Amino acid sequence: MAPSHPAVATLPHAIRSPLNPNSLWTALKHLAGWFNRLSAYYLTDAGVASLTEVTQDHCDTYLQATAHAADEKGRRLSPATLTMSVRAPQMLALYAEILDDCYRPGFSPWAGSSPDVVVGYERPYGNRVPPVPDELLRPLLANTLYLVSTIAQPLAAEAAAARTADRREAASRQHLPVQQLNRLREEIRFRTATGIPAPRLSASNLTRRRVRGWDQHDPLLHLAWHPVVVETTGAMGHRRDLERLRPEREAWVANCGIEQPRGRNATTVPHQDSGDPVEWTLPMSRQHLDTTIYALTSACYYLTATLSGMRAGELLELTAGCRRREDLPGGSARFRLVTRRTKGEPFGGVQDAWVVIAEVDRAIGIAEQLTGAAPGQRLFATGSNNSRSRFLALREWINSDAGRRLGLDPIPDGAINPRGRCAAPSRSRSPNARTD
Repeated sequence: MAPSHPAVATLPHAIRSPLNPNSLWTALKHLAGWFNRLSAYYLTDAGVASLTEVTQDHCDTYLQATAHAADEKGRRLSPATLTMSVRAPQMLALYAEILDDCYRPGFSPWAGSSPDVVVGYERPYGNRVPPVPDELLRPLLANTLYLVSTIAQPLAAEAAAARTADRREAASRQHLPVQQLNRLREEIRFRTATGIPAPRLSASNLTRRRVRGWDQHDPLLHLAWHPVVVETTGAMGHRRDLERLRPEREAWVANCGIEQPRGRNATTVPHQDSGDPVEWTLPMSRQHLDTTIYALTSACYYLTATLSGMRAGELLELTAGCRRREDLPGGSARFRLVTRRTKGEPFGGVQDAWVVIAEVDRAIGIAEQLTGAAPGQRLFATGSNNSRSRFLALREWINSDAGRRLGLDPIPDGAINPRGRCAAPSRSRSPNARTD
C-alpha cells in the first residue's frame, strides 16, 4: 500500500506501485491461505514453526493442495487461477529485511520463477473478448439511437412527475383532516365528469388488500387510494376515509373505469419501421415505469459505450453535470464528457475528458434526466456486474410488447459488454481525441 514508506523504499525488490484495495485484499486472502493451508496439510505435522524452516517441498505440497482443494470432484483449478497462489508466498521474500519471520537467506519459493512459469500459464495477448457480432450490434445501436431520440424525453417527464409524487407522499400527513373531505369529494366528482379513469392499484398492494380480507367483488378493490388523496389534499388517507366517500368512488369507477396511473394520454412518436405515429407508451404501473426508466438509462449506457469507446470503469465514473460544450466558429460545437481515467493511474484515477459526438452528449443528458441524479452523482454505477444486468434488462424491454409496439428490431440471444463492442473508435491518446 505504501511503496514510498521509508522502511519499504530502500528494499531492492519491493513492489513500487501501490496496490489498490481489491488487489490488496486478494493478496491478503492468498497469504492467509499460504499460512493456513500449510499448517493444515503439512507444516504442523512436520513440526515447522517458522518461515526459516520452509523448503521447496513445502511449497510444492501447498500448491498441489490448493489446486484441488476448491473442487469437490478433484479437478485442478486453472493455471490462471493458481498464479496468485504462487505470487503470494513469493511476495514475502521481497520484504524479508523488515519482517520478523522470513525465509532463510537465499531461499525464495520456486526459486523466484515467474508464477506463470510455475503453474504453466500462457498469457493471451490482444483483446481476449471477441468483437460483438454484427447481428447483435446492429439492432442494439439502431434501437438505442431511436429510443434516445424519440421516447426518452416524454419518459423523462414522466419519471420527474413520479419522483415529485414520491416526495409528496413521503412528506404527507398520516390522517385526512375532516375539513378536507369536501375538497376530495369535489375532486372525485370533477374527475368523474371529465372522464378521467381512476388509478389502478399496484400488484403488491392488491395482494395485501386480499390478505387483509377485502371482498373479491368490491368495485373498489383495484382502486388506488393514496395517490388521489395526496395529490388533492397533501394527506395520506385511510380505508375509513375511503368508506366515507364510497358512493362518489363507486360512481367514478363505474363511469370512467380503472387504468394504470403512469403514461396516460401519451404523445405520439414515429414508429421505427413504418414511420406512422404511435403513442410512445400505453398506461403503465409504477413498477413498469421503473423498469422502462432502467431500460432507457441502459440504452444511454450502451450508446455511449459504442460511440465513444470508453472503458466500463470510465463509464461508471460519469456523473450528472459531466457534459461540456464548446461552441466553435461556423455554428458547430465540440462536446466533452468529464470522467476519471483509472487504468495505469494511481488508485482513484485522474480526471480526464473525452471528446464525443453529439449523440453521446444527448444520451448522457437523457440519463441525467431519467435518473434525476444530483450534480456530481454517478449516472450508471448501480450494483455489481453492471454492464451485464443493464444489457439483459434492455434486451428484455426491447423484445417485449412495449418494444414491438414501437417497431424495434428484436435483439437475438448473445452476450454484449463494453469490452467486446466492435464499432467503437480507436483509443487514440492524440490531443485531438481527448484532453486532460
